Amino acid sequence: MSSRALLCLLLLTACSATPGARDDAGLLRGRAREAALDGDPELVGLAGPFGDCPRARGFRAPSTRPYLDKEIADAEADLECGKAFHAALASRSHRVNADYGLPDS
Repeated sequence: MSSRALLCLLLLTACSATPGARDDAGLLRGRAREAALDGDPELVGLAGPFGDCPRARGFRAPSTRPYLDKEIADAEADLECGKAFHAALASRSHRVNADYGLPDS
């Protein structure tokens, strides 16, 4: 079932005469949007290298690094490592938001 078909089914199920139906429909659209992004094969493929890159550069949990210079260097490495992932995510997020009638965040 396509993500658009799933959204239509969810909206038909959620829309009723109850006062909170519009809020429920918005919540369901948001959940459907997240499911569409979480299931995107390219984003899933890019997420692994994005997560592995900082570790390969020596990134450790913030609580083990007391110096600000190291924090800044790690943040810069994280930005560098995530370029491809974040570019793909922004593109997909814009398209999926449009598909589900949601504003860009």
